[in-house]
Amino acid sequence: MADIITSLVALVIICLVFYAMLTPWDTKED
Repeated sequence: MADIITSLVALVIICLVFYAMLTPWDTKED
């Protein structure tokens, strides 16, 4: 079970990284 949980966590992190890379952040309005 631990391996499955670790794999899921890794997948979520990878997805978040790709999402952050592909998403144009509009935080330069300052």
